[in-house]
Amino acid sequence: MRLKEVVFIVCVCLIAGCSSGDNNSEDPNENEGGQLPKGSFPSNVTIIGERDDIKYQLDISRDGVISPEINLHEQLDLNEDTSLFYVVRGDILRFHYHLGRTHYSQKNLATGEIIGRVNICPPVEGEQQSGASIHSNSRMAIRINSFSTNEDFAVIHDIATGSCQKILLPPHVNHESSIMNESYLVLYLQSEELGDFLVVIDLESGTIVKTFSYGLGNFISGTINDKTLWVFSRDFTYQAYDLETSELVRQGEAYDSIVDMGLRLFRSKNLGSKMLLTLSYVQPNPVVEGPLIYDYDTGVALGENMVLLEANDFMNNNGYGFVGINDFDVDMESETIYVCGKGVRGSDVSNVGIFMVLDFSGRIIHFTEIGITPEEIFVRN
Repeated sequence: MRLKEVVFIVCVCLIAGCSSGDNNSEDPNENEGGQLPKGSFPSNVTIIGERDDIKYQLDISRDGVISPEINLHEQLDLNEDTSLFYVVRGDILRFHYHLGRTHYSQKNLATGEIIGRVNICPPVEGEQQSGASIHSNSRMAIRINSFSTNEDFAVIHDIATGSCQKILLPPHVNHESSIMNESYLVLYLQSEELGDFLVVIDLESGTIVKTFSYGLGNFISGTINDKTLWVFSRDFTYQAYDLETSELVRQGEAYDSIVDMGLRLFRSKNLGSKMLLTLSYVQPNPVVEGPLIYDYDTGVALGENMVLLEANDFMNNNGYGFVGINDFDVDMESETIYVCGKGVRGSDVSNVGIFMVLDFSGRIIHFTEIGITPEEIFVRN
């Protein structure tokens, strides 16, 4: 089935004005009297961001109450120049950072408790981490490069037991991306000999079970849904592989109208039975991003009659200049989208942090400024 025959864009004018069609006087997007929408929303939210090179955690409740900022460098006893990566799994916020070697800590967001500082595998002289970490619920994976042998390894760390598996990777010149679930780690690599190729690692056995060329090129993102690997290119061509049989089970061509509009795929996120694809749209400035929510089983996206709008009337009408969206998350059950980004207010050339909640129709439910430049947003419960 051709992708252009089944895919429709869902939502949104994510930082933009959602004023299209006939709006009634109760629509908060009209903002009569300059009032920004401050409605409640279904889920609590955690935002990670920075100010003056310091990482902060910001929690926002369902009724829009913003908690006091938490200085993560102080809480984790980190240096200001420490690299810090993070991911939320349920109510657990997992931090991964470097202090001369690789460590991680975990934080229970419900209680605020910090759960230890853990070393990721014994250090080996002449080796260092290359690139960011990737996480599943129970494992963390990093790449290690050996200066002495010029070899690259994937290191799989079991969160519960602390055990490590070290897997030698095929020779390559670039590591572009990684995808991980509870069963598999997939690395997208490039080499002069093989070109673009994918390496599939079985996490139970710690072995490479498949290496194959990725013929589409220009790989940008992918997800693993159960035992099916979905890989996407920027132009919306995609392939789906059964990881047990290695068979190609589905593929699609470019969605012409998206390409014609200047939209490109940016990244993807697995939502269980659905997949969230991030679209980016540059024409010519600003950049507007929005989600396409794709159903694995039917091959049809949600929100049949919605379009991704470039208009930024909402921001402009309320004294803001649009800069960009940094991240967003989706609550499928309540059909709401949670957005963090940055904008310029009035004549002030400095950026201000922005938090926004929208429904699947593109209606803005809640909009507020925040005191940090946001980087990641996580819907919790």
